[in-house]
Amino acid sequence: MIGRIDMKAQRQDDALHVTGLWLEPKIKLTKGREKKLIAELNRQAKFIGMEKVTYERGYLIT
Repeated sequence: MIGRIDMKAQRQDDALHVTGLWLEPKIKLTKGREKKLIAELNRQAKFIGMEKVTYERGYLIT
C-alpha cells in the first residue's frame, strides 16, 4: 500500500476522475510506482465502463 486515493466516475465525461492522492509517510511517487498506478487506474476505469482517467489539478497531496 502506498497511500489513499479519492476518485469518482464522471459519467457525463466518460471518465474516472482522480481528485486526490495521499501517499503514506516515507513513500515517494517514483516513475515505476507512477507507471503501475496509472496502469491500475486505467484497469479500474475500464472495469466500471469509463473510457479514460482524468486528474484534478494538484491531485497529489503531500
